[in-house]
Amino acid sequence: MEQKKKIVIVDDDLAYLKMMRGSLAQDYSVVPTTNGAQALNIIKVTRPDLVLLDYMMPGMDGADVFAKLRSNPRTAAIPVMFLTGKNDSESVHKVLGEKPEGYILKSMSILKIAQVIEDYFKMKDRQEEMDQL
Repeated sequence: MEQKKKIVIVDDDLAYLKMMRGSLAQDYSVVPTTNGAQALNIIKVTRPDLVLLDYMMPGMDGADVFAKLRSNPRTAAIPVMFLTGKNDSESVHKVLGEKPEGYILKSMSILKIAQVIEDYFKMKDRQEEMDQL
């Protein structure tokens, strides 16, 4: 049996974190955490296939966590998608300016979020197959 892909979800909103974990746990191995410092330690240890990272958090925000991940050779290649509640074009451009693998609006339905994640993994798998040719 194929091993489930690992996703670390970082969000300071406990209700949102529980909802995401519950919705994704059937298809993925989900590791939830509520703050940036904890997330950095968990990511170093678990080496996830994807990090869903809340962009706006108290203390160390998503941009700070992302910068630290990218500056560390052990975590630089781990894919990150930002979770954001803001969908105005200025906020979206700021998030995308960080060069994540993508971003997910928190207002999207969980089915749509699951589809974005599934599509990302399918695209990544195809890319890896092409790289092996």
